[in-house]
Amino acid sequence: MEDLYLPFDPNVVKEGFGWSDWRQGVHDGIDFRAAQGTPLYATTSGKVKIYSSQDGGNGVDIIRPDGNVTRAWHLSRFDVTNGQQVSSGDLIGLSGGAKGTWGAGNSTGAHLHWGVKFNGAWVDPFTLDPIPFGSNPQPQSQGVEDMRVIRSEGGRVALVGEFIVVEYTNDQDKSWNGGVNTKAFGEAKNFSNDEFQALIDQASERRLSLVRELKK
Repeated sequence: MEDLYLPFDPNVVKEGFGWSDWRQGVHDGIDFRAAQGTPLYATTSGKVKIYSSQDGGNGVDIIRPDGNVTRAWHLSRFDVTNGQQVSSGDLIGLSGGAKGTWGAGNSTGAHLHWGVKFNGAWVDPFTLDPIPFGSNPQPQSQGVEDMRVIRSEGGRVALVGEFIVVEYTNDQDKSWNGGVNTKAFGEAKNFSNDEFQALIDQASERRLSLVRELKK
């Protein structure tokens, strides 16, 4: 399969393709460890289809001219629109999957699920000899600048991004993000109670607007 690139280093594969005992079913893709907010680039060229599902959460399919498909699941942000034509290497969004975050679906930890449908069936992408994608940043690097931990005068703490809002108990509580260290997003910044709430409200409204757009 030409023009197919790996999204991340294969050394950070969390779960491969095939039968899964704990799932009691076939895992139809590859899971890569990737910190919430890691930039995700198109792994092939084609037409974008955006969707949201109960299990995979936010997803982006890239439908190639030959009809084959690459799929990325558990995204925390979209940087493409339905029907958009993309080329390999174009930014399509941010990885996600941290438990409880928008777009994570049933994921319990930050990662990227990547699948390839070839000749109408989901196959192990490694059998298609994907090209190492050296321009991709390595997973587990620091988060992007528009995701940050914030703290209010009243003691509330949250992770906020363009669409993401996750409030957690305190600075030591890591359960909200599947174990990704808060320092991946920088030290918590202090805000007044009103400023803190305004940042959360703004991100929440952007998220709701996007959901309404996706449902059209």
